[in-house]
Amino acid sequence: MAIRLDRFSPKALRSICESTRRLNIWHGAVRSSKTVSSIVRFLEFIATDAQYIRAETSADPPLSEAVAAELERQFWGYVERNEAPPADGSDSADVALRALFPRDAGQFVDWREDTQMGSVFSDLLAVREQLTTFIAQEARLKQTIQQHMGDASRALFETGEVSWKRSKDGTQLDTARLLKEQPDVAGFYMTTKPGSRRFLVQT
Repeated sequence: MAIRLDRFSPKALRSICESTRRLNIWHGAVRSSKTVSSIVRFLEFIATDAQYIRAETSADPPLSEAVAAELERQFWGYVERNEAPPADGSDSADVALRALFPRDAGQFVDWREDTQMGSVFSDLLAVREQLTTFIAQEARLKQTIQQHMGDASRALFETGEVSWKRSKDGTQLDTARLLKEQPDVAGFYMTTKPGSRRFLVQT
């Protein structure tokens, strides 16, 4: 039986696509199609992913009932205490933090004598330094391959391949010209883009 994905909302489709862990926690308003969407993802898992999970049982054992029960207990503990769970680096945690704290109050917190947060900040600086090095190395290696490819579209290697193709030309609205020549017309189609908080690091 074919499933009409066009019947699902964008949020439901995103939940289906992002449910890639062995334990996925769905939350949302009542009548937000969580039940149907989770069933669709489970059926998709049975049809596509279950065979790989079974094949990797020896190297990556399935989530035990005890571990699942402990994770569930921790989750409901956060709910009962009305406490946000610790950040885990996931995309969903980033979305949640932006939703919980969309604006700053202009105040500051002094963590100069807080050893725990000081350690977190030091680790962040160290990781960013490593990332800068790796990003520069990645760019150099990529450019070396591009330089040797020239106008070739693909390059084959023993362990994989790369492609370097030009995308199709597209069209876009020249908003600067429209605002200059037809400001009254452009004004009817202007919308407000919500601002967002930026996380900047200084040393």
